[in-house]
Amino acid sequence: MPDAVVSALRRMILVGELAPGSRATQDELAQRLGVSTMPVRKALLQLAAEGLIEVSPRRS
Repeated sequence: MPDAVVSALRRMILVGELAPGSRATQDELAQRLGVSTMPVRKALLQLAAEGLIEVSPRRS
């Protein structure tokens, strides 16, 4: 499943569903994709390692 989540998030970014500079939480993305937060977290870390996104800590 993590590969499918990475692919789905990459597609969302490339087609503009997630606009440059926009913020999205792991919970929001998990809900949109119908998965738990763990595969989303792993996918976000992979996409960040590829330089496609920036991950910032949760603000309080």
